[in-house]
Amino acid sequence: MSVHLCLCIIGLAMGCQPNNTSQSFHSKVDSSALQYPKFDLSDDEFGSFLKKISDDTVYQFSRIKFPIVKKKLTEDGEEESKVESYTWEHMNFDNVEGVQREISAPVELVRNVRYFDPEIALEVIYVFHELDGKWFLVEIVDNSN
Repeated sequence: MSVHLCLCIIGLAMGCQPNNTSQSFHSKVDSSALQYPKFDLSDDEFGSFLKKISDDTVYQFSRIKFPIVKKKLTEDGEEESKVESYTWEHMNFDNVEGVQREISAPVELVRNVRYFDPEIALEVIYVFHELDGKWFLVEIVDNSN
């Protein structure tokens, strides 16, 4: 099952069907500038949220602001598309085998969950915003080559 989840991440990295492309006014997220401290999420409210959103499909759908904006770096700049609810597949944000994960420190009610594998040039960042005391997935940034 974890191989399936890894393939889902790679599938998202390779692209969902774009509804709106060639909006190059957005810049690539520089993941090296983001701070991903090594801290224990077991006592952290965001860590509990990641576990719950991973375990419960209904809860996951309720905590995603569809359509999600997906940004992908291309040779021509950046392509922006939308991920609709009917194309979304349940994802395990808590633990993905074979891919490294880093979680940013909270900055202005935003946390980034970055999955990467330098050996295959995979880097996908899931952007979560806290709205009215609840975390929501609002954007996906795919910096994979």
